[in-house]
Amino acid sequence: ARAYAGLANTLALLTYFGDRPLQEQRVVGQAQRALALDSSLADAHVALGIMHTSLGRYAAGEAELKRAIAIEPANAGAHFQLGRLLLYVGRVRESIEELERAKSLEPYQPATATWLGYALLRSANPERASAEAARAWELDSSSAVVQLITAMTALESGRPTEARQFASGGRTRTSFNRGTFAYVLGMTGAVDSTRATIRMIEARGGTQWLDQMNLAFAALALGDTARALDAIDKSLARGEPLTAYFPLWSQLFDSVRGTARFDALVRRVGLSEDAPRTQSRRQ
Repeated sequence: ARAYAGLANTLALLTYFGDRPLQEQRVVGQAQRALALDSSLADAHVALGIMHTSLGRYAAGEAELKRAIAIEPANAGAHFQLGRLLLYVGRVRESIEELERAKSLEPYQPATATWLGYALLRSANPERASAEAARAWELDSSSAVVQLITAMTALESGRPTEARQFASGGRTRTSFNRGTFAYVLGMTGAVDSTRATIRMIEARGGTQWLDQMNLAFAALALGDTARALDAIDKSLARGEPLTAYFPLWSQLFDSVRGTARFDALVRRVGLSEDAPRTQSRRQ
């Protein structure tokens, strides 16, 4: 049972670290096999929670992750994933509570530290946010997750030089982070790198997983909102998640937020822009 649950978790997470869409049927299949053998296995519910979160199905994801925590209250992974999900839907205080709980259970997990830093930024606590981001960097500066979230935390804290340094150090580019790295670099003056990302995506036809969403993020950094909205439209038509890595209230969407076309795209996928957000500080 644990082997099936482990495979379900690997499949659910693989889309974050590879260049392929989430294999929903395989995740569900392996999780169901695990639960059929052991209905008290929390990690099977964690896998389903990650899957739903990746696809923007936040209510279903929350239900699965809370089910996992009810079964195994000390499951650090469940608390971490729930904290990340709650941050996506704007429930910042609850998100911080879950991420703090995950940190208490696994103190040296860099992903927890980096997402906690981003959550603290949203709670208007920039000093603690910076401290957690620095801690994440010390734990594992080679992690693409740490590099990206730390860069965005610095960018949204009004520290563009640091943001560029964090993003420039990133060597692992996958479908889930290529566009957001390009966004950070473009917003901090490294526009040649951002344009190179656009050329690379266009050269291969923009048909790979999340190519259009990544093209949109890069275009947003260059101020080309029309091109970005066209790319988002194409991406959603292919069934790609609008919130591939960052929430709707992230600075990432500042230049299109509130426009009629973006609002229509958000409504198309059943999301809401009503989540509370702090004021981004642009440079």
